[in-house]
Amino acid sequence: MKTALIPSSAVCAFVASISVPTSLAASDAQLAAALADKTLIYRKAAIKTARDGRMTGKVGPQGAWRLDGAWEIKDGKFCGTVKRPVAFAGTRCSNMELTRDSMTISGFNGNPVKWKIQ
Repeated sequence: MKTALIPSSAVCAFVASISVPTSLAASDAQLAAALADKTLIYRKAAIKTARDGRMTGKVGPQGAWRLDGAWEIKDGKFCGTVKRPVAFAGTRCSNMELTRDSMTISGFNGNPVKWKIQ
């Protein structure tokens, strides 16, 4: 009987694709450190997450609305408090999946939104 060998690169890619709930994988401080001083990009939106908890950037369909607010990690969730634009004002916490180069959270409509981390 022949045994098929799976290339190690395929195994590594599969293991890297497995998502572990971030609340089990790392502390809030570790998750915050992974996102601090980064830029999150989704389509034409770009949000900077400063180490001091400030959150600024451009959002909206054309990336034309200025965003001002704050962010934190609380109980393994990404929490954002938006001051501007007023249409998005308030605080929301969302479950998240964090990889080396992306963060996926629930959007305003409940659908997952995958932000690229730079």
